[in-house]
Parts: sequence; structure tokens; C-alpha cells
Amino acid sequence: MMFDQQPCVVLRLCENNFRVVLPAGVAFDRVVTNLGLNVWVKPCQTATFIVPVASGLGRLAQIATTKPLFTLDPFPCDRAVPARIDGRAILAWHHLWEGQPRLLIQTANADVDLIQGAFAASVCTPGITV
Repeated sequence: MMFDQQPCVVLRLCENNFRVVLPAGVAFDRVVTNLGLNVWVKPCQTATFIVPVASGLGRLAQIATTKPLFTLDPFPCDRAVPARIDGRAILAWHHLWEGQPRLLIQTANADVDLIQGAFAASVCTPGITV
């Protein structure tokens, strides 16, 4: 998907509430303001990191729990699943980014060390801003 000629991914959380991922450095709020749309923009106040899909999907299914309707096995692309790791809330988002599968994990800033520690240290790429 493209937004203002930039690749993006959009996750619908509920009616009129979306999460949008754009390349680093793209100021979504400024772009939306320039379009003159009636949109409220709030930065996501969570820690977000990328987990390699090949190893991350299997590991995530081992360490995370979900509530029914949600499942991590299978966890097809273009889905987001709320889950818990060691009692801490996460949102796992499996989607395409520039034609390649990507697994994003979002959690509270206070829980990022615990959640990253639940994955192998070499699996996570910290510092992704969403």
C-alpha cells in the first residue's frame, strides 16, 4: 500500500482507529494535515521491534498466549494478534513491508526488556519507530 507516494501498512484496530506504519522519517501527522482531512493523529507510545519472520513466528507461538478467537499457529500474513508473554501485553503484527513478510512486536515501554528477552537476543531488531 502507498500513502503520499511512500510505502505504508495500515492496521484497523476498530472503527475509526487505525495503526499506520510508514518509513522512518515520514511525518504522518504533517502529511495528513496537508491533505485537509478530518483526522486525529496520535503517536503510538509503545516500544516496537522487528522479529525475523522465519524464526519469530515459531518462537512467538511457544512463548505467547492468546484468548479465543485469536491464534498464533497459524499466524497468516496481514493479521495482528493481541497476546501475552509472561503476563505482559503485546500486539504481534504479521504483514508485508515492501513485498516482504515482517513481524512487528509492540509492547509497553516498561516491558520491552522482558519481551525482547523472551526472544533470542539475536532475533530482535530494536529501535523501529512506528
